[in-house]
Order: sequence, then C-alpha cells, then structure tokens
Amino acid sequence: MFVIFRGRVPCKDFASTLISRFGYNARVTVLMEMWHCLLWFASRSSMKKLTLFFTLFFVQMSVVLGAEIAFEKLTLTEEFHSEGIALADLDGDGQGDVVSGPFWYRGPGFQSRQRYAPGDALAIKGYSRHFFTWTCDFNGDGFIDILAVGMPGDPAFWFQHPGNDLESGGHWAKRKVHDDISNESPEFVDVDGDSIPELVCIHRGAYGYIKHQVKEGQVDFSFTPVTPNLNYGRFTHGMGVGDVDGDGKVDLLETNGWWQQQAVGELFEFHPFRFAQSGGAQIFAYDFDGDGDNDVICSQNAHGFGLKWFEHQSDGGKIDFVPRVIMSDEPADNPLGLAVSQMHAAGLVDIDGDGIKDVVTGKRYWAHGGKDPGAEQLPLLFWLKTIPVSYTHLTLPTTPYV
Repeated sequence: MFVIFRGRVPCKDFASTLISRFGYNARVTVLMEMWHCLLWFASRSSMKKLTLFFTLFFVQMSVVLGAEIAFEKLTLTEEFHSEGIALADLDGDGQGDVVSGPFWYRGPGFQSRQRYAPGDALAIKGYSRHFFTWTCDFNGDGFIDILAVGMPGDPAFWFQHPGNDLESGGHWAKRKVHDDISNESPEFVDVDGDSIPELVCIHRGAYGYIKHQVKEGQVDFSFTPVTPNLNYGRFTHGMGVGDVDGDGKVDLLETNGWWQQQAVGELFEFHPFRFAQSGGAQIFAYDFDGDGDNDVICSQNAHGFGLKWFEHQSDGGKIDFVPRVIMSDEPADNPLGLAVSQMHAAGLVDIDGDGIKDVVTGKRYWAHGGKDPGAEQLPLLFWLKTIPVSYTHLTLPTTPYV
C-alpha cells in the first residue's frame, strides 16, 4: 500500500523545510509513506529532567484532533512497490509528482501513474529493488531525473528524463551510477560544499560519497572515501550527515561515533561514541535543546525498540554527549507509556511551521517478514514535536487523544 498524508499548516515555509530535508524538487506540505498504516493522534509529553520536550501526535483515519495540524489521506495504490519514495515536478506543471517504485504519479491528484522502469507488485514478505529514491537533474538538461538505490550492496542507477517526449510516453534511459551501495540509511545531500548533492553510503567497507560531473555530455560518477576500510557490511544500519562541531562543514554520523570533516579529499577524523545499540535508521545532528550546539538523535534498533537523543556537551573543546531516553522497550520509560519497535526510518522536518524541526518516524510493519520484536503490533506513523526549554509556553490536553 502507498498512501500520502497531505498536511495543511498555516506556514508558507513548511514545504521548503520538508524539501530541504528530503532533497525534493517541488512544493508540498507533507508527504510520508508507511506500509499498512493505522494512524493515531495524541498530544501530551513531558520529558523529566530534560531540557528537551517532545509532544507525540497520532492521527487516526486522518481525523484532526488538534487545532493546527490536519492531514488528508490519499491512497495511491494498494500494491507494494517500494521501500522509499521521492517527490519532484517531473512534468513541469508546477505541481509535485510522486515517484514510488517503477512508477511516477502525476500531482496534485496522484490518480494517474506512468511507468519509468520495469517491475511488478511485490508480496509483503518480499523486498523491493527500490529501497531509496531521490531526484536530481544529473545531466543538466533542465529535466529532473530519478535516482534509484536498490537492496543494500546492489548497484544504484539513474533514469534519464525523456524531456519533451515525456507526455508521449518517452523512454527513461537507465544508466549505472555505481556498484556496491551499502548501508540501510544512505543519504543524498551536499557533503563537499558545492551545493550539489552526493550519494553518501558505504562502498567496499568504507564510508564515503559518490559525486557526479558532466563531461563532454556524459555523466561520470566517482566515489570518494571519507573513512578507511572499516569492513562494514552491506546491511549496516544507522547513518547520518550533519554539522556536529559547528564549523559549517557537515560531518558523518554512524552507530559507533562521528567522523569530523577535514579538507576536501582527506579522510574524516573519527570520534568514538555509541549512538545506537545495534544500529538504527537515519541519524541527525540538530540543536534540539536550543543552547546553540547540535545534539544527536537516532533510533536504537531498526529491528527492535529504542529512541534516544544525545545532548551535546563541550569541555575544553572536547565534544561529548549525554544520552536521553525518549522511548525504550519499557512503556514506563515514556510519559505516554509508549514502546514502539522497528523505527527503521526517520525524518527531521518542521511539521507545525514554528521554525523548529520535529522528528517524524514510525513502526515498520514486518520489516523482517514478521520475525522482529513487536512485528505484529500496530504499525504507526507519528511525529514528535520539539520544544526547547526557552520555549516555555505550551498548552497540552490532560489526556492523550486516541
């Protein structure tokens, strides 16, 4: 199943915030995807002894139970085609179109779809060859191309936009980006500061990024390692890109620590710290508590329980982190009694338009064919409102909405 939750928020900058996080090329209000979703809404949270507070919102059947945020549910297909999606204005009409699996869905209604690649519907116990999808004009012809990353360890490909032949069913030429794209949370962001996104991943045991350049009309791709060969496998979990030390250059975050960016082309410097138990999903560096430095947040087990943020603390120039539990496998560790498993994906976006980024995540349904802890529990899609301590005014209901 593939659904869109189209939000209506009183903030014109919400779309650009979402776009900047996911690398999308079109204006939208909100787009998230979960398989077989049941959505609940709740609002109430108080993280004891923390300077960071989260409010957890569940939405049930796209009914609005709060005064500010509303979501409209649109079902695009009941079929399973992809693990990840992208959004871009592929047909140039000023409306965002959705890319999911081998199809793209024409916005704003998303009822008409066209195929850009081969592929059939999949069984829920199977895996898609479209694990991640992004969009970018790789060859500089003014048309948005599609980047498809398959199973971890498989090659990545880009599909060239047919240009003016799109409406007549023009062919999307499939071209190889690179082989061995490993890690289950790759990113497509600018690493070297040239404002052009790179594909960040593990390749042959080392973290690094794949950069594209147009030479004599051809698009060339090359891998630049940022770590030595760590012998990390294709299914390594947990990775992120963000400015940990505040020097204006993005660093690499992974389960075992963070890698500080040096000069372009040089290996990053490693700073060990255990950010996850067995490897989570996307890892983010962001100033959650509003004290001027970037903290870290990540799920603890992509196929288990746990969500933590790590408070940034500096002592004489040395950066350290204090773990803060948001959720664990014990309901008593969360003010709402929540213990959510399989948070295999996460996003960092400003949901409510207050200028502060919030956390979007959820419970993946049957991530390992029903073999993970909590696999049969209800799948969820929810967001956690970030309220730094300096934002003291907050009105919450006395009981959560269900």
